[in-house]
Amino acid sequence: MLLLIPIALRVLPDGGSKGERNFDLAGGALLGLAAGLFLFGITQGQVAGFASISSWGSFVGAGLAAALFTRRITSTPHPFVSPKLFRNRAYVAAVVVGFFTMLANVSALVFVPLLVVEVNGLSPGAAGLALTPGAVALAILSPLSGRLSDRIGVRIPILAGLTVMAISVFFISAFGAGASPILISIGMLGIGAGFAFSNPPTANAAANTLPTEEVGAGMGIFQGLLFLGGGAGPALIGAFLAARKEASSGAINPLYGLDAAPFSDAFLAMALAVIIALIAAFGLRENIETNKQSEQFQQGEALKGESQ
Repeated sequence: MLLLIPIALRVLPDGGSKGERNFDLAGGALLGLAAGLFLFGITQGQVAGFASISSWGSFVGAGLAAALFTRRITSTPHPFVSPKLFRNRAYVAAVVVGFFTMLANVSALVFVPLLVVEVNGLSPGAAGLALTPGAVALAILSPLSGRLSDRIGVRIPILAGLTVMAISVFFISAFGAGASPILISIGMLGIGAGFAFSNPPTANAAANTLPTEEVGAGMGIFQGLLFLGGGAGPALIGAFLAARKEASSGAINPLYGLDAAPFSDAFLAMALAVIIALIAAFGLRENIETNKQSEQFQQGEALKGESQ
């Protein structure tokens, strides 16, 4: 990270407003406190039980901090985040898509190794290999999906990616949990490919709904909630997995017939998260007109430069 500092100083533009600058420190602190207490409550629920005072007390504190944050941004002249941001339905849809997609993706990255080590008896190194197809697909396809969404709009790549992702997670739930690690790797290939097609266009969808003066704060909130989903996912799915192990009952998924029912149920819960993201994706706003206007502006600027 230290090595990146001189590079950042050289290549990053200054940007920013040239006029009066204000920063709502209290609003930022309340937002951070709400997110932190929420994650801590989930973690404590997994460790000490959700009936413990440390768990439900954290949730109460998170709710109180969120309420104070809402009051703060609606009452101060220079809020940490403009309240209009949360009245932007297309932006909220993009945030919901990103949150639940990241929740499912990070949960899969955590529980696939746990599954193949605990159930299949593989070594940690072999467990890492089960993730490789998904990682390769993500690395190759992410740049392509970003460029594709610039050309045809965001909705088609996101809907296609989330559909592939949901089918792949459900495939692991129905046929992969406790079966050959090869089947799990096939499922991870689909999860990686689906995430690659949905994640970059979702960021584009969020950015294209925001006016210029709100892009910085809006994308900051978007990225923050993405990682909140990534942090909440493993904790929530872990608590659900532990509860299903204690129940010692059959799998919820009617198609599952192997001997790792708790893991099947855990991946079924991840599939549900992707389905929620898929439903929210229908509320996204297309960005084709925005891209056309941007291209026309750039062409006009290029012509001006040539004439000069």
